[in-house]
Amino acid sequence: IENTEGNFHFYREGSPPKVASVTQKVDEERMRVANTLKVRTISFVEYFYKAGYTSQRAMQEKSVYYALMDSEVNREIRAPNRLRHRFIEEDVEFGLVPFSSLGKEYGVATPTIDSLIHLASLINEADYWKEGATIEKLGLARLSLEKLHDFLYHGY
Repeated sequence: IENTEGNFHFYREGSPPKVASVTQKVDEERMRVANTLKVRTISFVEYFYKAGYTSQRAMQEKSVYYALMDSEVNREIRAPNRLRHRFIEEDVEFGLVPFSSLGKEYGVATPTIDSLIHLASLINEADYWKEGATIEKLGLARLSLEKLHDFLYHGY
């Protein structure tokens, strides 16, 4: 992003196999947190396939890499032209931080997610741990699993 100012296809060129493997680990950690909370979820690949965004090959191989490479709808999406962009800021603050926070509260390790939050904080000279949507900020801290599950499915 810094060298090209976003002059590349974000998913097709920005997600080689090793980057896609990191995305796969994030998805596995997300699913472990959801499973611990007894929240029904499906994998990123399955979601992408069911939404019609990727190929049967991606689904059969359970491959994030194939899901991104075979995605016609994402094929032409360009990368952001800067690192302080919603693709990073929103995904970290409102996606990764909540999963990390839930993981810590309920004993689910999220090392890949935590690493990405740390790296994004360094890159953008921000404190996403403070700025992000933690369970404390969401009013969900110290709830039993049963109370959290009830809240997630029924609200207050």
